[in-house]
Amino acid sequence: MALMPSREEPSMDQASLLDIFHSTLIWTTYPWLDANKMKKMEMFMKKHHILYKSNRVRGELLATESA
Repeated sequence: MALMPSREEPSMDQASLLDIFHSTLIWTTYPWLDANKMKKMEMFMKKHHILYKSNRVRGELLATESA
């Protein structure tokens, strides 16, 4: 039986492993990116992730209030 993916937030160990994997994947895929461009891209992705999470939470709160 296949394991179902969890909807929980990853633990700190999982998050750091995912961060390392993501950085390695980006670096091997786009070797022409320098450190400054990488930092800017990481900040851009983090901002969008925070916005996504806040919008998702806001949507869940609105759904529970209207129910």
